[in-house]
Amino acid sequence: MKKNLKPPIRSLEKQNLWKNLLYAIVSLGYWILIGLFTLLLILPLWIWNLIRPSRVLSGKVIWLWSRIIRWFLPIRVIVVDEQKREPEDVYILIATQASHAETLIFPSVLPSDLIWVINKEYARIPVFGWARKPNCIVIDRNQKKAALKKLLRMAPKFLEKGISVGISPEGFRSKNGKLQPFQNGPFVLAEKSKVKLLPVIAIGMEKILPYGSWIIRPGTVKILFKQFILPENFSSSKELQEYSHRFFSKVISENLTSPG
Repeated sequence: MKKNLKPPIRSLEKQNLWKNLLYAIVSLGYWILIGLFTLLLILPLWIWNLIRPSRVLSGKVIWLWSRIIRWFLPIRVIVVDEQKREPEDVYILIATQASHAETLIFPSVLPSDLIWVINKEYARIPVFGWARKPNCIVIDRNQKKAALKKLLRMAPKFLEKGISVGISPEGFRSKNGKLQPFQNGPFVLAEKSKVKLLPVIAIGMEKILPYGSWIIRPGTVKILFKQFILPENFSSSKELQEYSHRFFSKVISENLTSPG
């Protein structure tokens, strides 16, 4: 008579229960530490910005905050940089938006002087959102025409000064970790300003901190800096937008099937 080597279902359920409970307890500790460093670094920054707003200081402090958080989180970050960039390079950075983990990790691997285009809901987050305003362009994603108009009015002012701009072409954070349709804003901006696009694609963020969850799980994320996309190689912003989405989808698919 053959023995059943499979563990009982109840035993597996109990193991998963204890595992999830452990993740929850440890995650609570992580969020307490994140809150502590937010109070120590971001709160004073916000107070300073109320008196004397500083784009440069905001970027550097948030970079430091992200580096510290990345140091104690159970996340291995692999950065793959395929595009050599010179200090004088100006570009429109387009990045994936799959998880709130990107808020914690992205600032540590991106230039501190980058101007981010953010949604007004993000800018209203107490302390953190308020402190980021000096190095951000705040738009209302629900008002697409007004958002595009503001983007095309504000972003070129920074690009002309040699300051790069970052934006998520998806517009909304993905609920399932999958790539969403791209909005036209960054591509219209690239076409009109004749500024190249820098694709930044994160792989595995949604597994670290899934949408709607506060539990931080250990794991590895890859952040891929791909080669510049030149708007002059396309006949229209629409063609540029469609190509970029296909390119992002291809890179994500290749890295999911062959993550190493």
